[in-house]
Amino acid sequence: MSTDDGVTLRALSSGLLRDLRMRLPNPVLALGSARLFHAQVHGEGFELFLAGETKPIRGFFTSCTVAARNPQEAGERALALIERRWQRDGHREQAGAASLEVTKIQALSGRWRSRTGGGYTFYMGA
Repeated sequence: MSTDDGVTLRALSSGLLRDLRMRLPNPVLALGSARLFHAQVHGEGFELFLAGETKPIRGFFTSCTVAARNPQEAGERALALIERRWQRDGHREQAGAASLEVTKIQALSGRWRSRTGGGYTFYMGA
């Protein structure tokens, strides 16, 4: 195998791992004094063009589940998680940073969830 083939193989495998990572559940577990919280987050302050749309997307709503000791920490963790997700999904590269705000936090019963959440509900601005 030549060096070029090795580079190609590494590129293919890293893409495959990234794709698998996005499809596997990302569980959340509350350990010790932590509890689970569900946070709703609003993002705005960017222009994102998707699927050939002529009007830009200017905002979104999303939600996530985080483990934290209190609602304030849950809000901070939710914002950090959504920022990482925004970057991972490639939106930050296309549209820049989103201004994020936690709109609601709710304590959950139980100690674990099989997923942190995911997906966006986008909207177009005027």
